[in-house]
Amino acid sequence: MELVKVNYGQAQRLKNLGFDWSTDYHYCDDELKSIYNITYDDYEKYRMFAPEVALALKWCRDTQNIYYDGGCYIPNKTYRFYYGVKDDLEVPFMRTCECSSYEAAEIKLLDGLLDMIEGGIQHRDTEDTKDTEI
Repeated sequence: MELVKVNYGQAQRLKNLGFDWSTDYHYCDDELKSIYNITYDDYEKYRMFAPEVALALKWCRDTQNIYYDGGCYIPNKTYRFYYGVKDDLEVPFMRTCECSSYEAAEIKLLDGLLDMIEGGIQHRDTEDTKDTEI
């Protein structure tokens, strides 16, 4: 089973936020390419890493002080993640995302974390995000 990679839009957002962890895939324009199948010029020109969603989530957690938990399967056949700022003890879970598949929930979680980072990682009272299919 191959892990789901970030999509092109997520790769752009990660690049803009400073993601620089080495990966085996890069985006050249909007085309996903293995590092073994790109030229040096493409690598230098684009340098847009395409990590697996799980690695991008780890980067958010490890470098941006964001906490997330969950991935649990709940009775109504959805997967749920909770996420928020790691140091916020009063409100440990600020938002949730729910989807009908684990992979879709991880993708939605990554979008939520990227939104938080781009917005300055502050507490926001926003609606929960629901079902997004991949």
